Amino acid sequence: MNNLSESSVFKDIRGKLNKLRLDEKGLLALFEAVSNSIHSIQDNGIKGTIKIEIEKGYEIFQDGNSENIPYVKNIKIIDNGIGFNEANFNAFLHNDTTFKEARGGKGVGRFTWLKVFESAFIDSVYNVDGVTNRRTFNFRAMQKPITNHTIEVLQESSEPVTIIHLLNLQENYQKKFPHDLRNLTYLIIEHNIQYLIGNSLPDIFIYEKEKEHNQISVLEFFNNEVIINHFKDNFSLKEKDKDIIFDIDFIKQKKQSNKAHHYIYYTAHDRVVTNTDLSDLISDFKIPFKDENNNEFNLSAIISSDFLNENVNEERNAFSIPIKRRHKDQLSTNEIFLDDVEEQITLKAKEYLKPYIDEIRKKRIETLTELTNSKFIGYKPLLKYPEYLDEINVNQNDNAIEIELYKVKNKIRLEAKTKLNNLITKDYSKIENLDDYKKEISEAISKYGTIGQTDLVNYIIHRKVIINILDKALYQQSDGKFALEELIHNIVFPMRTTSEDVEYEQQNLWLIDEKLSFHRYLASDIYLNKRSRPDILIDIPTIWIDKDRQPYQNIVLIEFKKPNRDDYNYSENGDPFLELQKAINELKSGKAKEKGRTIEVDNDCRFFCYIIADITSTLKKVVVDTHNFRPTADRLGYYYFHDTLKAYFEIVPYSKLLQDAQDRNRVLFEKLNLPENINGEF
Repeated sequence: MNNLSESSVFKDIRGKLNKLRLDEKGLLALFEAVSNSIHSIQDNGIKGTIKIEIEKGYEIFQDGNSENIPYVKNIKIIDNGIGFNEANFNAFLHNDTTFKEARGGKGVGRFTWLKVFESAFIDSVYNVDGVTNRRTFNFRAMQKPITNHTIEVLQESSEPVTIIHLLNLQENYQKKFPHDLRNLTYLIIEHNIQYLIGNSLPDIFIYEKEKEHNQISVLEFFNNEVIINHFKDNFSLKEKDKDIIFDIDFIKQKKQSNKAHHYIYYTAHDRVVTNTDLSDLISDFKIPFKDENNNEFNLSAIISSDFLNENVNEERNAFSIPIKRRHKDQLSTNEIFLDDVEEQITLKAKEYLKPYIDEIRKKRIETLTELTNSKFIGYKPLLKYPEYLDEINVNQNDNAIEIELYKVKNKIRLEAKTKLNNLITKDYSKIENLDDYKKEISEAISKYGTIGQTDLVNYIIHRKVIINILDKALYQQSDGKFALEELIHNIVFPMRTTSEDVEYEQQNLWLIDEKLSFHRYLASDIYLNKRSRPDILIDIPTIWIDKDRQPYQNIVLIEFKKPNRDDYNYSENGDPFLELQKAINELKSGKAKEKGRTIEVDNDCRFFCYIIADITSTLKKVVVDTHNFRPTADRLGYYYFHDTLKAYFEIVPYSKLLQDAQDRNRVLFEKLNLPENINGEF
């Protein structure tokens, strides 16, 4: 029996376990047991072998089909290392032993066993001065953690062998702990990758209980199914004016799934501690690469350094290294930040895989060129700045690509605007080189102008979409009827709203006249009083008028009629000319109100009235002929000027409205060199 009091050495073991922070899978318990076996074999001075036996359970979880789902129940780790001799057992008994400090041991690995499993049983055969001993004991999260401790002297000599039984996986880990042997093998490789590339990992075999004949060799799996080749590199960073060296092992590895799996693995004392997805740092790494034979591969970057060894936490699952600088231009060399390390790794990774990245970027530009020539015309000017397009992943659906193009556009806009503001507000007396300053100004203006061009192109295409919608609305519907005037009205401007309710982008008054878009007040389908309600009332400002105050001096009234309507009559409600005159009189008399507030009209206010309607026989008879309307210059509509009311009236047929809008927009297409076959339906 050991001379130490096993119950007194462990202090507050449950408190110790509560402080441990592990990942949701609980894999660290297995990794720590394997790590102990590796160290034990190294101490025995042999190549050694480790066996991992997985015993599964099938009684806990059931899916909707009532089929049993397997989970890991017990794990047995067997090695032929030096074993639990007195020195190793004494170290095992101490809470925070420094026995393995030189190897980076934190003295907490065995506690992860009890965090993840209910208990452990240790059975170890070891040799001391030619005598073979066998030590067994139970290890539990109890007031007396070590129980049933026995030491037996074996009569016959035997080779060392230690078996760690990790028993009864805790329920909160059963759903997450991997039970597929190939997956477990890959995870063991991932955690011990530095041992593997250094050719210092013992032979490890993993198998399911009673199926040892189907065992997987970790080394063979690594050589045959993971690694292609590897390349060493390094970089240095300053800490307190001292060069800190970081070693990199780049591993080209075979693709394990359809997804990219490019990772940085940060290690401490030959074991992986954390990892970072390279695709989060370099957009070109969002897909697997293809080699010269068109075989896909992934890249892993294994990072090691004394700096990492010194800054790993107790659980060995994180580093006590600050993440990023508060300011990117902070140049202090007193401290190393994780983003400094990542920046150097990404530079090295790009350099290492430059031929493959160049090919990816070439294909990206080809894809974006094709898309901006067809679907996303408005973003075509962004092709001038390929360095920004590196952030775009083109291996996704078109909608996702458009969102990324939008983000790039806004990023360039913000950078250019910030640059311009800084240059414009710069103290001219501090400008050392005027030519360089002018060049910077010119470049910033050019970049900002390019983004303005994308906005303009998108707006022109948006206009074509609206024109197409209007065109379809004017056709006879499948039921033989024509669209109601409400539909046309809402296309031009939402009904029962005012300019205070509607954003500029939601109105399409340019369909009627470009000037109408620059109104200072608008009421759409709002009653002026209980009887009078023009479709749209607009105040048009002029350059000599205070644009913020009434009375109004220019007002536009618009009346929509149902396409192809042919039932006009001589009543006030059947004659749109009389309807508009009535609205004008209400406005001039001061009786018109909007939201309870009187609409003030100047005595000399000019009115511009549009009747948007197809010229059918009754319209021509009731309005055109009766009120002496005259043909417009293009002979497509009619106009009339009322001297007393100072009002101009114009009848605009839907065909003319549509044709004029198309013609105006076509000029813009030609000026921007946009292809005419864009139909705006995307």
